[in-house]
Amino acid sequence: MNTHYPPESRWFNLKTVLLVTTVLAIAGVSLAVNLSNRPPKIVPSVSSGTFADQSGVIGSEQRELFPSPTGATDKFNKQLEASIQYREFTPCFDDRGKRIGERAAMWMQSPPPTKAFWRITWTDRTAESSRLYWTEADSLDVARDLEIKSKDRWRLCRTTN
Repeated sequence: MNTHYPPESRWFNLKTVLLVTTVLAIAGVSLAVNLSNRPPKIVPSVSSGTFADQSGVIGSEQRELFPSPTGATDKFNKQLEASIQYREFTPCFDDRGKRIGERAAMWMQSPPPTKAFWRITWTDRTAESSRLYWTEADSLDVARDLEIKSKDRWRLCRTTN
């Protein structure tokens, strides 16, 4: 019996293996590029009220409760006065259309070492108490994203009644 294979069939098998290996390598590189270019997932840290992505801390959120209906508004006004500029000032309404507070996006500057950042602040008041909420980040878009992510824990400001 002749166990000798013609050279063409060995070459054909080698070409097939090289082709399959090349296609798999290209697919792997393409997958790696797609995964590295997608936007980072923003997740809350365990207990600090900060948000982080794969590159580090990107923002924070805070909430303060006041035993009076005007406490949150007073602090909101102080933050407005301390801001370098503000925009998106609007009233907040509850689900029934009753005005419950205010909201504004403020460009703030912290004490030395000086760092400027965006803070989105809104108030929520009842007859007995009031709350002040805010999110902070280096960019206004990220601060807005954090504000939206806060909806699971906090009552967000509805800007239309």
